[in-house]
Order: sequence, then C-alpha cells, then structure tokens
Amino acid sequence: MYATGSWDDGGATLDFTATDIGGLWKYVYTFAVDQKALSHIVFQVSDNFTAANVFAGTTAGWSLGDWGDEGGSSPGIPESFYGLKFDGDFSLNNVLTIISDRAPMWGDFYAKDGVNRVVGDSLDVYAFNSSFGTVLADPYQYFVAGKVLVPNTHVTSVPEPSVAGMLAVGVMSMLWVVRRKSQLS
Repeated sequence: MYATGSWDDGGATLDFTATDIGGLWKYVYTFAVDQKALSHIVFQVSDNFTAANVFAGTTAGWSLGDWGDEGGSSPGIPESFYGLKFDGDFSLNNVLTIISDRAPMWGDFYAKDGVNRVVGDSLDVYAFNSSFGTVLADPYQYFVAGKVLVPNTHVTSVPEPSVAGMLAVGVMSMLWVVRRKSQLS
C-alpha cells in the first residue's frame, strides 16, 4: 500500500476477504489506522456495476460513481476510477462489507483521512493500493500483488486457497504413490 503522513510505515492496514455465500459474494474490508480516522474509502467495481448489484448486508453510507479528486476531497488519487464510495462516521478501525452478485476480480482502492488526531498535523493523509491503475492482462488470476479483491462482471471466481492447496496435495500424493510403486517393481 502507498500511504502518506501518519498512515505511512504501517500506520494503515487493509485486510480483505471475498467469500461465496451461495449465489452472492461477501466482501469484507478491514481498514485500520493508528491516527487520523477515515473520512471515505472507495473500492473499484466494473464499469457496468449498478446499485442492483448491491444487496442487503452492505455497509450503509455508500454511493456509486466515478471518483477522482473532486475539488480537493481526494488529494493524491492517481487517477479517476469507477467504484463504491463509503462515507460515514468512521473511526480508527473500520469494517466495511459489500454483498453483491458479482464474483471477485483484482482492482483498486483509495482512502482519505478524516479527523485530525495529531495536533498541528495539517498534511493530507491518504492511501491507495501500490499497483493502482495498473491494467492486468488477467484480472481474474489466482493472486496479484498490489491489488485488492473487488466485485466485477465476470462469472469466473478466484479459486480459494484451501481448494488450490488440497488439489496440490492430492496431485503430489498421487505422484508419490506412482513413484513408490515403480521403485518397488
């Protein structure tokens, strides 16, 4: 993550999960900071994502649109992008949820500070993913550094690590059995 001011050097963290919950996807983002509470945060979505793709259980206070530096409200944002923006009464530790019928892809986020918790600190404090704006050849691949999982329009889901891990263990076990049998023959 790229961050400025008190959010730099580990002063801000973003953890996320995307879980298939039976026909819908649950995205949970935990954005935590040491100082200067969150003002707003935006998660990229596909260009044809609409309000109809957002379901009950999504954190309140969202709006959908193209977001950039609208008159200084999002300083340092590398470029405009289409996404779900969450505004609200945030704190230092925030859990935001999106419930959608859209499976995950790798995308971008941007966050801006709100409450100035450090006396005399007037620096704009913001954060975004380190690969912000990078166009991926395949945004649905298993893992991409510098991006976050966000709702998209593609029906192919990102494989869960547990499934990929079990598959790898199974293949390795079969290869070991075949090799062991050939050594005994």
